Amino acid sequence: SSNDYHGMYGLGNKSFFTYADQYNVISYKDGKKLVFNAYINTENEDKLDFVCEEETEEENGIEISFPVNRYDCDTFKNHIVDLAQYFVPNPILKGLAAPPVYPKSHLTGNGWRCFSNGESKIVMGMIAYDISYSDIDNLKDDERGLLQAGVELDFSLGELKVTASRESLQFTASVKKKVQDKLRVVISVMQVQIDKTFTTCYTLWEAKQLY
Repeated sequence: SSNDYHGMYGLGNKSFFTYADQYNVISYKDGKKLVFNAYINTENEDKLDFVCEEETEEENGIEISFPVNRYDCDTFKNHIVDLAQYFVPNPILKGLAAPPVYPKSHLTGNGWRCFSNGESKIVMGMIAYDISYSDIDNLKDDERGLLQAGVELDFSLGELKVTASRESLQFTASVKKKVQDKLRVVISVMQVQIDKTFTTCYTLWEAKQLY
């Protein structure tokens, strides 16, 4: 019952079975390495078998592996790179030709970032959900413009409702209100930030170079 922890016996616990019929789990804990094999048996039941225990010098952590079709490797890589940018701290991604380069925000504040890339996201529990101006009713012009420009809004885990599949948000009346309230706060802070940056400009050319 804490927002400091993510996942526990939820949908993700069995998500690997949507792609493969078995996967391996290795737990590193206090000098012990425990190996498990998860699989679907002949009766279509998910099982987890203990394989072995060994001594190890690895740091504490979990390693999960499963077979991937070589034609799917790029798809997995692209999704992982996109997902990892919202994790805090950012995980170390191995096996890439080059470290991922993520876009930098033009303006940022407490719980929001503006990228002006035309893609707006709601970030909750380190997962990004798509949002469009068409998802919120009765938006003011500046609110609609901000969502069209591209902004990321942070919400605490569980603050907004998600669909049963957890792939998208449920845009209920309360969710819409919380998002619109956040947009109002962001716009007011952005106006102050922009005004301050313009005060350092002595010419119109300098001002145009800022944004």
